[in-house]
Amino acid sequence: MSKKARATLGSTSTNFQSAVECQYKLFATVAGLAANVTPSWSSDGQWIYFASNRTGTYQIWKIAAGADETGTKPAQVTHQGGCRPEIAGDGTLFYAKGPPVPRIWSLTREGNETPILADFPAGYWGYWCVAPGGVYFAIPAPEGGARLQFLDLKTHHVRNLMQLERPPLFSDSGMSLAPDGGAILYTQVDSSGSEIILVEHSR
Repeated sequence: MSKKARATLGSTSTNFQSAVECQYKLFATVAGLAANVTPSWSSDGQWIYFASNRTGTYQIWKIAAGADETGTKPAQVTHQGGCRPEIAGDGTLFYAKGPPVPRIWSLTREGNETPILADFPAGYWGYWCVAPGGVYFAIPAPEGGARLQFLDLKTHHVRNLMQLERPPLFSDSGMSLAPDGGAILYTQVDSSGSEIILVEHSR
């Protein structure tokens, strides 16, 4: 990787919106009392994939781009869990299943579900992103920090790319590949702390 960038992502929301066309019109695509999170575009821009617990467990759903739930109901895609979707150029769906479940999974157009990163640790569900020919991912390193690695989907070979100074965040994780493939964004905590405040009572 020739470049590296960092970003700290905020908390998720139970709704998300689409901003499309040059007018930047905002409208609610998916809304409701359920948690609707981690939206992702299909490679052709025709669909929005997202995770929702509207059936009681988190699954991957999709809705046509530009539609909304008042006239178009989302279609359920997975039935055995799913919390963060990404779509490859050939239409293959990649996803994690959430903090309790390890591995990264793929689902072909024919509906075949396959674990592609069998030893990917549970709880770090956001530290991966799809790239042409493979998947970038980061996992905690035994010596401290994290390892940025690449899985070749054809050979199933995992290649170490670099050592990250700080360990990945448990649960609040995220990673994204730049369109030109030259940089990766990932969440990292540089520092954290707390304060003790004295409140004096005036009599």
